[in-house]
Amino acid sequence: MRMDKPTRPRAKRIGYRQTVLRMAAFAAAGIVLITGISRASDTPSVVAIRQTATVQGDRICLTDLLDSPVVPVPAARAHRRCLLDAPEPGKERVLPGQWVASFIRSNGWLPQGAELTVPEQVRVHRAYQTAAETELEKYFYDTIAAGAEETEFEVRDFKVHGAEKFPVGRLEFAPTGPEPRKMSGRVTLRLEVTVDGKACGGVTLSGWIDRYETVVCAGRYLPRGTILEAGDLQSQRMNLSRVPFSVVKAMEDVVGKRLKSSIKAGRYIRQDMLSVPPLIEKGEQVKIVAQRGCLKIVTFGIAKGSGGRGEQIELENLTSKKTVVGRVKDASTVEVLF
Repeated sequence: MRMDKPTRPRAKRIGYRQTVLRMAAFAAAGIVLITGISRASDTPSVVAIRQTATVQGDRICLTDLLDSPVVPVPAARAHRRCLLDAPEPGKERVLPGQWVASFIRSNGWLPQGAELTVPEQVRVHRAYQTAAETELEKYFYDTIAAGAEETEFEVRDFKVHGAEKFPVGRLEFAPTGPEPRKMSGRVTLRLEVTVDGKACGGVTLSGWIDRYETVVCAGRYLPRGTILEAGDLQSQRMNLSRVPFSVVKAMEDVVGKRLKSSIKAGRYIRQDMLSVPPLIEKGEQVKIVAQRGCLKIVTFGIAKGSGGRGEQIELENLTSKKTVVGRVKDASTVEVLF
């Protein structure tokens, strides 16, 4: 007896195919749903503008004002994302909410279908930084130290004048104008201020400098006309901020000079109190020497004025009877250039 091979029921095959199709359709629907959710999340349904905002730079940009995800900006208009100039550092600017909304819409910054909420006023504050007074005082101190030539000094009554608030960034200082002529008494230093390399005004530093140094003083009462010797003098440590700028500090700058006026014991000596004692007096006969290269001419003349070493005087040439000008070399010789 022949047995036929059993066959799979047709209904079961159809059921399997339907199951596969249903699963594929379900997966496709899930992908569409996920994609739709993702796209929907990319675009905010509400774009909110803050009532108060703080900016760092010198322009107010849209991103500074947003209180919601960043609004996509068309690439062609990316350079127009700034609304207007920011206020000065530390100050505030109030923008009408209606103007802000109009500006955003007119520039196409609002995504299609999004709702824009703007307060009645938008207050924008500019961030700022200050220069620490301790840092400025150190800068002032270092400048005085560099010019004081390693002498002892003290700084008091330090003051800062000028701008107090600067933009946020790398703050640097640089001196402007000539350096102070002296580093004692009231000293003023002017600085240019830059932030990230951009000039942002300036400040003025000032302070009283007590600078101590040894000066030359009279060791006793010295009458006018005295030719000063080392025994007539003494050295004293003094506060240079309390004496004239022309005070003499080295003995060698005084010895051999003549006093123009009398001076009391212990009194400091100034440059303008001294004169070079004449080596040649008016009316004296002197030797006149004129030399150029190997050629040397010697003659005699009469001094028409008195003069010390290195000073110029007029002379009458006894040979030619002409008046010439020469420089005193020693007590009997005057050199004339020709």
